[in-house]
Amino acid sequence: MPTLTRGRNPNRVQINPRISADNRRKLRLHVVHRGDTTEAAVVDAALTAYWDNTYDSVRLQRRIERLAKQIARIERNLGFVSELHAAFIRLWLAHTPEMPASSKAAAERSAKPRYERLLDFVAQHIATGKTALTKIVPDELPDPSSALPGSSNAELPAPVAAEPSSDPSVP
Repeated sequence: MPTLTRGRNPNRVQINPRISADNRRKLRLHVVHRGDTTEAAVVDAALTAYWDNTYDSVRLQRRIERLAKQIARIERNLGFVSELHAAFIRLWLAHTPEMPASSKAAAERSAKPRYERLLDFVAQHIATGKTALTKIVPDELPDPSSALPGSSNAELPAPVAAEPSSDPSVP
């Protein structure tokens, strides 16, 4: 049966729980390190957080919100890249005539070095940290509540026209 403490606060009771030696050592180190609290205050705060389920639920909720934002950003980026790829394929097929059989061998020989130059260009461009995606789509996600009703494109940025490059190394 808990006994009432004498003097200070009649709303507090004294208990004598048994804890492991390791937890006792950690409790003492924590109190010494903080310097502005007591063992009783730490145990009381820990029990309060445990019973209220606040500490873990708040941390878990914050983590879930961060993950949800990351997933939304990934989905947005994937959708952008998919649309970009589909548009490129449509344009490429529309503007590139079929190659005659006599030219295929020469095209295959030149394809590998051209592809290697493309990969080098992309690697250098990514190393700068300024990718095409970050230039076109802002990193912040739009607030879904601010979108106009019935319009899914209310917060999408306007398309940016690509400028032709004067760099001869650009494929």
